[in-house]
Amino acid sequence: MPTVLAESGSHRVKYALAIGVVASILGETMKIIGVFAPLALLLLASCAAPAAVSDINDSMVKVRGNRFTPVAEIDSTAQNACGQYKKTAVKMSQFCTDSQCAFQDTLYVCK
Repeated sequence: MPTVLAESGSHRVKYALAIGVVASILGETMKIIGVFAPLALLLLASCAAPAAVSDINDSMVKVRGNRFTPVAEIDSTAQNACGQYKKTAVKMSQFCTDSQCAFQDTLYVCK
């Protein structure tokens, strides 16, 4: 059928056909994205390591997480740890624990 339309000589028909093909492809692509996007987000979220206290005393706490661990979770873990001493956590630094920076330690001072 595209050959018949192309031989008709009408540019409008050619453009209409092209737009129809593009719309069809985009429609199918959006269906695929609609199915796989939530799955991709779920897999990405499952890569986040839970924040964990790796070192603590009455004046500082070190919290470890990976690059997908939410900052709010790391901060909350530090606040809870300093809270044991009736102090609040103040973020001082963050540094990688390996060459790929897959895991990071965040140092907090308990004030």
